[in-house]
Amino acid sequence: MTSEYKNRFYIASEKSTKKAIVLLQMGGPNSLKEINDFLYNLFIDPYLIQLPFYLRPFQSKLAKFISNRRQKKVIPQYELIGGRSPIVENTIKFGLQLHAIFEEKYHPIDIAVAMRYSLPRAIDSVKLLKKRKINEILLVPLYPHYSHSTAGSSIKDFKDEAKKENFSVKLIEFRDWGFEKFYLNWWIHQIKLELERSQLKDTKLLFTAHGLPQSYIDKGDTYKESVVNATKSIMENFPGIDWELSFQSRVGRQKWMEPYTKDKIRDYSTLCNTNLVVIPIGFISDHLETLYELDILYRNQFIQNKDNTFSRVKVPNASADFAYGMAEFISSKGDKL
Repeated sequence: MTSEYKNRFYIASEKSTKKAIVLLQMGGPNSLKEINDFLYNLFIDPYLIQLPFYLRPFQSKLAKFISNRRQKKVIPQYELIGGRSPIVENTIKFGLQLHAIFEEKYHPIDIAVAMRYSLPRAIDSVKLLKKRKINEILLVPLYPHYSHSTAGSSIKDFKDEAKKENFSVKLIEFRDWGFEKFYLNWWIHQIKLELERSQLKDTKLLFTAHGLPQSYIDKGDTYKESVVNATKSIMENFPGIDWELSFQSRVGRQKWMEPYTKDKIRDYSTLCNTNLVVIPIGFISDHLETLYELDILYRNQFIQNKDNTFSRVKVPNASADFAYGMAEFISSKGDKL
């Protein structure tokens, strides 16, 4: 564990407690030097990168090859957003918010942060949870729309590390929560703020979620259905406004969930006097996908037509309002935690 996060990713209650919340997130590089390791950890995950059976024995070698090659492309992108991803820092700050709310309004609780592909890892949290003699844990993947390849992978990673440490504990999995009122209300409120700020008549809303290979959906992954249903629920509050849902961050040549955000941006950029409001639904923290892909790459493409305006609604990050909503939802499960 680097000094950057040591003693910060675990927020222990000063009062007696045997219960904890573990915030699971994908992670991100804290510096340009960490990009290769982050990419390798990502591409070696068999849940996220599902190779044909005949290639699975070579996943480690392929992950090394792809990460070495891909880092050359993404290093300049990270340089444009400050040389690091804010996702770990935002998650720790969110944990601090959540902890303070529980201590003040509900009951004592420990909160730990575990990243899937960067430090701090699940094993770091497991060791401290065991040392604290925690006997009941709520696993909260900060992926509101459940996918076997993302939230599922993070949950399995935590369980595997707990097993290795002989840490027997009651686990409550907080899976698909993208339909909860506090989550939907966040996006509704942020969209209203953008519409009030722009005060332009010809406004279009473009929801963009992180994509997945279409083959995952064809095999029964419910991620797309969850995102679609949440988006429809949000738009019930905005009758008469044109909107679409698209998917971003495709990697490789295989078919991913469509339509692609980059294609929608291209189509909208041909219109005149258009105010495009982009909603990165499903993103709880800013990362490369929001700060570079949306705020720089797609924004610049869209405003090449100088009559157009582009805005992107805020993601929760470490919002106190979002933390209050999350805390209330968790506490409503009274008998479970």
